[in-house]
Amino acid sequence: MSRQNRVIGLLSLVLCGVGACSGQIADAGAGSAGAGAGTSSGNGQAIPPAASGNALGWYESLAAADCSRAPAAYPSSRVWRLSAAQWRNTVAAALGIAPPDVSGFPADPIDPVSGFSDDATDGKVTFQLASAYMDAGDAAATQGATKAMTTYACLGTAPVAAACARMFVADYGNRLFRRALTAAETTSYAAFLASESALDPPVTAVASALKAMMMSPNFVFRTELGDSKAGVVDLTQGEIAQLLSYSIADSPPDAELFAAVEKGQLGDPAAREAQAARLAALPAARDKLAAFWREYLALGDAPVAPGIDASMFAEAESFFAKVAWDQKGTFKDLMTAPYTYADATVTAVYGSAQPGADGRLALDPAQRAGFLTSASMLAQTAAASQAATVIHRGLLVRQRALCETPPPPPPDVQRDPAQVQPGGADATARENYELFKMSKPSCDACHSVFQPLGLAFEAYDEGGKFRTAYPSGKPIVTTATLAGAGDANGDFASAVDMVKKIGESRIGQYCFTEQFAEFAFGRPISLQDEACTIRSMGDYVSASGGQLTQLFSSIAAAPTAFRRYHQ
Repeated sequence: MSRQNRVIGLLSLVLCGVGACSGQIADAGAGSAGAGAGTSSGNGQAIPPAASGNALGWYESLAAADCSRAPAAYPSSRVWRLSAAQWRNTVAAALGIAPPDVSGFPADPIDPVSGFSDDATDGKVTFQLASAYMDAGDAAATQGATKAMTTYACLGTAPVAAACARMFVADYGNRLFRRALTAAETTSYAAFLASESALDPPVTAVASALKAMMMSPNFVFRTELGDSKAGVVDLTQGEIAQLLSYSIADSPPDAELFAAVEKGQLGDPAAREAQAARLAALPAARDKLAAFWREYLALGDAPVAPGIDASMFAEAESFFAKVAWDQKGTFKDLMTAPYTYADATVTAVYGSAQPGADGRLALDPAQRAGFLTSASMLAQTAAASQAATVIHRGLLVRQRALCETPPPPPPDVQRDPAQVQPGGADATARENYELFKMSKPSCDACHSVFQPLGLAFEAYDEGGKFRTAYPSGKPIVTTATLAGAGDANGDFASAVDMVKKIGESRIGQYCFTEQFAEFAFGRPISLQDEACTIRSMGDYVSASGGQLTQLFSSIAAAPTAFRRYHQ
């Protein structure tokens, strides 16, 4: 699927139905009907308030939360499955082998609310996934067994001695289950190893024991259950360790985290922050943040063939990596930077300027500001029709940068793209929108919150090039008012002006924080339950200079992130 169709399928396109906002448009491409990986956080208040019945918008609800006392509600306790990346990294760490190949795993399911592939909503082990576990587990267990036998020479005895079996099982079980095995578990797996060693060669028997542990729910799933008593529960020390390690690095707790668990240190915010800062310095944390960025922008997989798509994908990834890690940059930098990182293929979109030795390309600050005006984003949100492109771009700002989600369309909507282009293809996007407002005023109650934002990007064509007029010679008007955006509200003259308002706002920082939290925690964030968690995390980042990498430590500093309600 092309990058264009992929994003068209991911963004919700809103058209006018009878008396309400409606659904996806006909030219949205093959992926338009419920493709899954959306770009909306899904947890903002539906806007405008008058249309949705909500008294407060997303930002106002967040700001109104009383965080001076303990929250009245917490997220539910849960058991959830390791993602493919977490499975791979856990196997590699536990067995001391190279990361196994998980390319044959089914794609991790997309959470329908958060839009991230975090497995929290659908944690089932399907037949296809079980088969993938078996296939990948065979090779990994054999490699792990070969390595284990260099440490435990006693495993070469046939049958293996009971004491040796118990010692091996306790060691590797602790690594795979991310906790100490119970006496019953140790006895059971040791007996299984002994029985296998009487039938098969030593390496095969050891591999069978490892594979049995790798197929256990204790390996495949994580828990956030606390002491499992009804009511409000604190996560156990082991659960806190896993929350930190998987949220920051998609990896199991390492020796230092296990030591902190043994000492009972992780109930202390300072100890958690120290561990988070240490984990954030690992290469795996860089990979985790890059994965968040790819899903935040719905980039999908990197194109295999060289060309403009591959170059734009590289631009999006390189820009974030340079800002977040090399420059220790901020959300404001992501939104307002008058530069990008691009190869010669993409550079041509921006004009005649050439990048420096480090790949940095300085851009005209009157024309470009941050990733929303980058060639990669503008091309990715382009669609087959002018109106659809405007809608895509407006929704991207409204949903991803402001955490506001329009209400869903009615089920009986007539999906006719002509409704949002009443002036036809020869009319400008603004002319079509003005006609649409007059002919469908009830629909504009919804469209007015995102379509004017999309019109600001009409200064860029479908390939991302800047322009001041349409091919017809008609001028492009980009002025509008940003409303329903908290402290970013106000008139703007251009897309650059608009994104700068968001980049300098608290709503922008809080929204970005919430979406990172949804990705890292692997579940949607409800403001009813966790407004103070998001405020705490966002304020922590701001107080730490706004550095994007401080998002990791903000998890550790939020006390409400480690408490659940168990039923």
